[in-house]
Amino acid sequence: MLSLSGSISLFGQCLTTAPTYKTKSTGTGVWTTSTDWVTQPPYTLSGGAYTIPAGESVLIGSNLTLHGNLIVNGILAISGQLNMDAGATIQVGSGGLVTCCTSGTWCSSTSSCVSCGSSDKIDIGATHAWAGGGGSAVTTDPFSGPTTLSTSGLPITLISFDARTNENSIGLTWATESELNFDYFNLEKSSNGKDFYSIANVKGHGSTNERNDYGFEDNFPLIGKNYYRLTSVDFDNYQETFKVIVQDYSGEKNFEVSPNPSDGRTITLNFNFDSNEGQVVIYDCMGSIVDSFQVDKSGEVSFTNSLKDGIYFVKYSSPSFVKAIRFLAKQ
Repeated sequence: MLSLSGSISLFGQCLTTAPTYKTKSTGTGVWTTSTDWVTQPPYTLSGGAYTIPAGESVLIGSNLTLHGNLIVNGILAISGQLNMDAGATIQVGSGGLVTCCTSGTWCSSTSSCVSCGSSDKIDIGATHAWAGGGGSAVTTDPFSGPTTLSTSGLPITLISFDARTNENSIGLTWATESELNFDYFNLEKSSNGKDFYSIANVKGHGSTNERNDYGFEDNFPLIGKNYYRLTSVDFDNYQETFKVIVQDYSGEKNFEVSPNPSDGRTITLNFNFDSNEGQVVIYDCMGSIVDSFQVDKSGEVSFTNSLKDGIYFVKYSSPSFVKAIRFLAKQ
């Protein structure tokens, strides 16, 4: 199955300037053979892929074969055909564009674009992966990133992912244009944009060519910046992680206990602020101290002795914040 996955914007235009590098306009060639180019790009294979950097463009006018993956942060324009190995991918970054030209020409800044036509422009293995203007290919029309063109990638088209700040929460919404063999989204969160943890799994719609809208309310946002990302998972467990978004939140300090009820051996304290300076004391329902701890970064608390079944209170104290929460121990 072929997919074009990610957040896609369509373009009805070709190159607006002369390409940085271009192949000969006719014939059959290989990406790494210098004689098949008028001006050959100096890109080297790194991590299994060649990268077209931002600000540069490559025009393929011949029938060219590429052994490896391709990352497009600039512009890839095709008037001929690009042939790639089965299982290869074209990853288009933010600001990247895959488009088409006719007979090796390109548009001027004032003229109309030449029609893309309906012939296949990119073949991945035996699959007609992309044709600029239609035809028998699975995917058509010029497109920008972030997205990935592949024959075995996750069959989902994500068209938006947004966040908004509410009074006591952050609302997250996203939408898909199409889904194929799709199971669920894993929604993750981070306080620094690097270390993420899962906060929800949101069920998908299987296979559909209709738009589907999704939403989730983060009722425990962090004070300051909240980073979110989506990972899509299909029924074959193929996964793709999309770009990170960030949303600011300025509310009152708070913490919560999980799980509640506890098994009497451990609890985790989840804070919406930096809690490293605080002390935690556990009280029983009679107000007697049962245990005490210095809070660490993880927020995990292991009791010195297992708690008997009953009601307890966890009190967090720091120079700037004090709060107690009731929780239940049940073995």
